[in-house]
Amino acid sequence: MEQTMKTRTTILLIVLGLALLFGINYVLFTGILQGLPPAVEDALVSDSKVNVTYANNLLIMEPVSGAEVGLLMYGEGKEDVRTYAPITRMLADSGIKVVFMARRLEMRISEEKLLARIDAVLQADPGLTWYIGGHTSGARTPLRYAQSHLDSFEGIVLWAARLSEDSDISDISLPVLFVYGTLDDANVDLVATNKQYVPAQTIWVQIEGANRADFSYWGPMAADVGSTIPLPEIQSQAAKATISFILP
Repeated sequence: MEQTMKTRTTILLIVLGLALLFGINYVLFTGILQGLPPAVEDALVSDSKVNVTYANNLLIMEPVSGAEVGLLMYGEGKEDVRTYAPITRMLADSGIKVVFMARRLEMRISEEKLLARIDAVLQADPGLTWYIGGHTSGARTPLRYAQSHLDSFEGIVLWAARLSEDSDISDISLPVLFVYGTLDDANVDLVATNKQYVPAQTIWVQIEGANRADFSYWGPMAADVGSTIPLPEIQSQAAKATISFILP
């Protein structure tokens, strides 16, 4: 009897362990959160002013009255794109159509397919004036696209971006906005590390007391220093800087 109980307990622990491992792997691989913060849930609801759609890791917020300008953004690699809903809502409320794309499931697909996804978004609304950009490491894919499609965009928006040689846009003539927090990463000076990859005329906007995770509701990122002002205030500042850049 005792041996049977031990066997059952062992089996139960194994099953629970496998379930936990599967859950962790699912979140890490897909970036999809199983429970969203109330602020995110609220921002994902359509109303009389903004229409919200989410499907296939694509978050779209569009003014019900229509838009003349669009912003295509790529999220950070590990993040559920829905966690950008609150700041996206602020942009859409101002009259900008925003398309947020997830790149977590795209890491192993070809560059050709990545670019085709961007093509599809732009072709769906050819009449809009488009801006493109991304958050942290998510900025690299759209910048590679922009390098060979400069005529398709009016400007570039970067939030706490991590750039490298393959996303170098230092020689382009498009206006560039770079928004970042003073507590972004204890080990990285974003201005010093990215300045060589962006044009000299880049507009730098610093948010005092913010870090790179504060552009979404995903949660803290490794090496970030804890932010010292409320998240809604940080996102409000980031949204205002972005709106002023796109709709001066």
